[in-house]
Amino acid sequence: MEKHEIIQALLLQMRKLRMMESKIVRLTSSHDDKIPIHHLMMLLHLTESGPIPIRKIKEEFRVSASAATQLIDSLEKEGFIHKKRDDVDRRSIKIELSVLGHEKISNYYRELEKYMEQLVDYVGLDDMITSLRINEKINDFNIMMEDEHGKDKTKK
Repeated sequence: MEKHEIIQALLLQMRKLRMMESKIVRLTSSHDDKIPIHHLMMLLHLTESGPIPIRKIKEEFRVSASAATQLIDSLEKEGFIHKKRDDVDRRSIKIELSVLGHEKISNYYRELEKYMEQLVDYVGLDDMITSLRINEKINDFNIMMEDEHGKDKTKK
């Protein structure tokens, strides 16, 4: 396989991986309690980052202000998040996971772990270890490129 063909195969694989994420969400969300992927992504983000100012949602999710507002309002209406005033900057409002939001993420992780166990059984331990090693190298390369070229090339 030539370098050009490998690059094309990598690009196709990246598109498939992006699509796979939403498929995994559909497979691992309980059947009676579906949640849109963008809602789940926000809840996962809050799980990882903790409470974040509302103004940062737009930039972190690369959405318009109105889309960010809709997402926040929808998640608040569903009871997955709540808003609270920032203790340091009283003008700023942060959003954080509610108890129900934490439960939703816990349930998701339990189902995701079951899915991943089946995936590892299907693919095999050796191939999964190889995949993890390769993905870590790709991640290291991406970090190196961010450091070298800045996080967003459009902001020169």
